[in-house]
Amino acid sequence: MLVIVASLAFAGDMSSWHWSLQFTSVANATIFVNTASIYMLIFAVLIFKESISRQFILSFILTFIGVIGLIYFSNIKTEGALIGDGIALMAAFLYAIYLLIISRLGQESSINIIFYTTLFTGVFGLVFALIESREFLPSSSMQFYNLLAMAILCQVGGQFFITYSLPKIKASLGSIGLLMQPIIATIFGAIVFYEYLNFIQLSFVILALLGIYFARLEIKPREELKHET
Repeated sequence: MLVIVASLAFAGDMSSWHWSLQFTSVANATIFVNTASIYMLIFAVLIFKESISRQFILSFILTFIGVIGLIYFSNIKTEGALIGDGIALMAAFLYAIYLLIISRLGQESSINIIFYTTLFTGVFGLVFALIESREFLPSSSMQFYNLLAMAILCQVGGQFFITYSLPKIKASLGSIGLLMQPIIATIFGAIVFYEYLNFIQLSFVILALLGIYFARLEIKPREELKHET
């Protein structure tokens, strides 16, 4: 049942995120979707009673400022529609629910979790696809290969590592690590598409990485204490 709920949230997240791109800019949608880490941190404290220190909160804020600044200066400014921003914000909320549920399935095999979440997400995603349009199959071989690559690299690869790692760490630390997504995307953009970082973008990358580093330093002593106990 938990996997079904997580899959519904993930399918809603993906559908909402892609839907929001029809109304608002890529920059706005990306910024709002990446606020999922904030919801994950808040839920971890309110629901799972995880304790966080002031130093961790400051590290989180530092990291998030770096991420927002990186995204903001990496995209052309466009006037986003309010409805698109709202849909992207809803996608972030759903993604946080998905991640929190996955982080609490540590007793289950990562392969089993990935299999069933992918299965149910596909079912729910098909429902959303049929609601939007009757034509949801790829119209060319290139589109099919792109979708196949996304399935293998993003779902089987990326989601497997997320599913494998989240149950082994605190949700609060996981929320910090997930903020690496837009940073890595920007770095790959520079390597693959020659979208080189300017000085301002590089400054925000360093700021975000420092926040992640300080957050890790704050949590490491707790893990060592737990191990000794």
